[in-house]
Amino acid sequence: MMKTNKSRITEDQRTVYEAVMNFIAEGNSGILFFDSPGGNLKNFLINLILAEIRFKCQIDLAVASPGIASTLLDGGRTQLALQLPLNIAETKRYLNAALLRTCKLFVWDECTMSTKKSFEAPDGTVCDLRNDNRIMGGVLILLLGDFRQNLPVISGATPEDELNACLKSLSKKSLVIRPKENLNQCAYPFENFSKQLLSLGDAKFPTESASDLDSIPSDFCVSVPSLKELMRDVFSDISNKYKDHHWLRERGSLDPKNENVNKTNEIILKKLPGNSVTYKFVDSVMYKLQAKLQTHYFS
Repeated sequence: MMKTNKSRITEDQRTVYEAVMNFIAEGNSGILFFDSPGGNLKNFLINLILAEIRFKCQIDLAVASPGIASTLLDGGRTQLALQLPLNIAETKRYLNAALLRTCKLFVWDECTMSTKKSFEAPDGTVCDLRNDNRIMGGVLILLLGDFRQNLPVISGATPEDELNACLKSLSKKSLVIRPKENLNQCAYPFENFSKQLLSLGDAKFPTESASDLDSIPSDFCVSVPSLKELMRDVFSDISNKYKDHHWLRERGSLDPKNENVNKTNEIILKKLPGNSVTYKFVDSVMYKLQAKLQTHYFS
């Protein structure tokens, strides 16, 4: 299967694959950053690299910033696998310490969503664990992401704060690999839309200003006057098709803020038949209450 998958990778993917394998074979360390816009089958490439490393009985660690992205990696975990934030005095007692000592490759997908401190925090600790002063103790780092997408969310930050927090401001240099075409292979039937989307991310879209909707080409998107009309166009007849999984999976809504998400959900829920039910949950425990419970339990 692995041999078959190797024959399926593109020229750009092969460049990344061979760079990673050569670094590991020669015992070199460093940072490789693969500029990977959505839809270029990077998960296929990552899983192929992970399979090759494990086939050679070597250790790798694959993490992703968002939880959903981590589920697409073979053995992938979120960045919590690094025990962030790290307690340096206790790190050598972690169960993951042996893993970090023997790891040959460290893959971080969607790294552009994390702050540079998320990378700098484990760097010194791993160097200490491995007794190696090179970047991440001599482990090869493969970073994947797209700076055209979400940058780290910094509350109340200015654009300068955002740029200073992201990985581009790392003091450590990386070898950047960019696809020649940057074409979204998953959207190949819509090649023109894919190129327009990339030009928008590169600030090369043919508009006079960021808010100039009139000059956006009509074949790129359709503008609607309100959120209700948008939901009507996207989720038309949802009251009759809300159980149709094939119909639902072809529709979705992306909102920039949680308040917009709540408004969208409210509009859609009102169109569904039946009565709505609210389920409450607790995702944290107050320290004082927790202390009382422990006192009662041990008394």
